[in-house]
Amino acid sequence: MKKILCGTVVLWLLTPLNAPAQTACDEFIKTYHPQSTPEQTYRLELDMMKQGAYCYDLDIFDPAWRKMAAKNSFSETHKSTAQSFDRPFKTYQEGKYAVIYYPGQKTLGPVFLYRENGVWLLDRTSVYQHIRYGQEWMVYDGDYPYLALLKKVFPLEEGAAGGGRKAYRLQE
Repeated sequence: MKKILCGTVVLWLLTPLNAPAQTACDEFIKTYHPQSTPEQTYRLELDMMKQGAYCYDLDIFDPAWRKMAAKNSFSETHKSTAQSFDRPFKTYQEGKYAVIYYPGQKTLGPVFLYRENGVWLLDRTSVYQHIRYGQEWMVYDGDYPYLALLKKVFPLEEGAAGGGRKAYRLQE
């Protein structure tokens, strides 16, 4: 929100509550672009969140995620989430797909990326569709490239995710 020194309270009240988010996102749009490695692209997302912002319309994200109805936001929650994920991670890549993961971490789910035109995009739409969070993360069964990658880096066991949908979780 803006403060107007000589100010009319009405103008202050009419200033959109998401103005800090949009201002931050406008700056990120200018400087945050897909990178040549999955790790570099993922670090941009973490950096944005460390600053308290989440900007859905950045070109580091897959096109479907950018079109989501969600609004850009500015919150302390983004900072704490980034702190949780800002730790050593590993990357497994095959062809144009990559998975960033946290070995042995049942609460820190994987991140999916794909390469397009020589740069890496965060595939947040696929994460949203295929990963379920609770006390530990689970991955839904299906025919998509990231499941095959996850099976190569994690010891997964079959389980149920509710509604009869087949899923996998980390083995004990």
